[in-house]
Amino acid sequence: MQQWIMFTNRGKTFLARHNPKDAAYCFEKALQACPANDMRAMGDIFYLCGVALNKLGYHDNARECWFSASTINPGGPAGGMLKRQASQDEADWHTFKSIQLYRYFSSKKADLFYSETERKNVMRIIDAYWQEIKAAGILEDMESQEKRMLFFEFQIDFAALFSP
Repeated sequence: MQQWIMFTNRGKTFLARHNPKDAAYCFEKALQACPANDMRAMGDIFYLCGVALNKLGYHDNARECWFSASTINPGGPAGGMLKRQASQDEADWHTFKSIQLYRYFSSKKADLFYSETERKNVMRIIDAYWQEIKAAGILEDMESQEKRMLFFEFQIDFAALFSP
């Protein structure tokens, strides 16, 4: 198997496991190893790298990846991601949610929700905390990097919330 394919597949696995940091690293390696004449593969990798970077809160870098992907493959999904990320508030929500989901899955040592009820409860809890953050107004004057640091510092104690 070619090295760029291996890195791409590994990056997809990391994304599925809510680990965008390692996914972004793998996609970067995949881009370095991808043959320059395989434009479709390169476009796909740029798109996936953008997804990982967006989950990490690097919205500008994600948009750059999606712009590159949409230039290479105008009919691909990157164009939709560029339109979807027009709102900074939405981008911040996705970053916060991604970080908290990564922490949740890391704490339970599993990559998936066991039930739809579990998924709904976790998402309801994350959303409730997000609404409190927004209502407090602390994000209004912060740069993207400051928000990302705050989101990483903010930890929801899921174990305590689900204990009997």
